Amino acid sequence: MQLEFKRNLGVKDRIIRIAIGLILVILVMMHVVTGWMSSSALFIAGLMIFEAVIGY
Repeated sequence: MQLEFKRNLGVKDRIIRIAIGLILVILVMMHVVTGWMSSSALFIAGLMIFEAVIGY
């Protein structure tokens, strides 16, 4: 059994996800977001960048 997945993200969606992910990372690095929210922001940023890279 072979699963075939269709790409779900367009170029604009991928660019937006990468931009938001990078903004979240920058906010954490500049200590604008601190505490438990920094961990959450990094997790969300990682997910967004990962989704943008693989495009699914």
